Amino acid sequence: MSCLLSIVVPIKGSYEYVKSIIRKIESIDSYEIEIVIQDNSERNEGIIEFLSHSPCKKSKYFHRSSKMTMTENFELGIANSCGEYLCILGADDNVSSKILDVAKYLMRNNIESAIFRKASYNWPGMKFRAHKHRPNLTIHKTTGDIKRIDVEKELEYVKKIGAVSLARLPEPYHGIIRRKSLDRVHERTGRYIPGACPDMAMAVALSQVVKNHIMIDAPITISGHSYSSAGGKGARGEHKGSLKDKTFLPRNIEETWPSAIPKIWTGPTIYVDSLSSALKAFGKQEDFAELNIEANYATISLFFPEYRNLVKEYMKTKDINMTRFYYEFVRKFAKRASVFVKNWAVSQLGISLDKVFYNIQNSLEASKIVDDYIMSRLANAPYIQ
Repeated sequence: MSCLLSIVVPIKGSYEYVKSIIRKIESIDSYEIEIVIQDNSERNEGIIEFLSHSPCKKSKYFHRSSKMTMTENFELGIANSCGEYLCILGADDNVSSKILDVAKYLMRNNIESAIFRKASYNWPGMKFRAHKHRPNLTIHKTTGDIKRIDVEKELEYVKKIGAVSLARLPEPYHGIIRRKSLDRVHERTGRYIPGACPDMAMAVALSQVVKNHIMIDAPITISGHSYSSAGGKGARGEHKGSLKDKTFLPRNIEETWPSAIPKIWTGPTIYVDSLSSALKAFGKQEDFAELNIEANYATISLFFPEYRNLVKEYMKTKDINMTRFYYEFVRKFAKRASVFVKNWAVSQLGISLDKVFYNIQNSLEASKIVDDYIMSRLANAPYIQ
């Protein structure tokens, strides 16, 4: 039986967080939406007990305890879903109840893909390197506007900034994508996700097949950060390490790793690896040469100072434009400084252009606040019914 929208949540444990998003989807009064929990934990008694004592009519739960990569778990979740459109989230994320309205809008207008201006939620227990007294829900100032995105130009921009961000590429992770678009990726590459990092690999792959893509300036999804999540580790500066001990990466990751970047696991490096893998899967590996590698090196050097000497030694073996490297480093330093000041103003002075909230206990509570924001500010938007 098919539905309009599948919310796919690949997890490995994290049951205390995923319960909130299950409750959210179950609260939406429509059978046009489902939630698919794809679990790769060794022991799953916690979630089984919760599901058995909850009226879960829209929830599907799949469990596989054998070792697999993060990408494999994501692909199983996609395969086990039935929606015409899909949205992929993490266990600590959530959505506005208006996400189904958005999917209906996309269907009516034959739009393949949409991304959003995410709200941000920090679960209790989150820790930061600086400015510890932060709001745990931030709803960024939004207009509700719809903007069409030129996917080819956006991919060029991603390469220009060193592949350190997905920018506005089409992506099901915190976006909505039509299943037919994912199917076209699978037809051409043999996989839904041709890369080790699902979000970048899917975004680059979808850029090769999606023609009708929009950005909606509204908080339709909520990006959650908990202590043990990738976002939580990143906030503490712990999203890094050796490739060897990362069981969620492919076993041959070091063999296929691009020679252009050091063999270390960080956000900037795994993004470059997945950009390379996705381009190669589409027979466009030559496009990888357009990557602004100096921008990537500058990002590693700025955010991971413990790797600066490694990057410096690595650059000696490459044809690097040092002027561009230092330009990128200074530019990124200035941007980071502005973010630092903004966070300081919020945490120390309570000054923010965004809507901020404190003491929100879980992402379900956060999603209700986001719903109220949307209905008070954006109720007349064409994608809200």
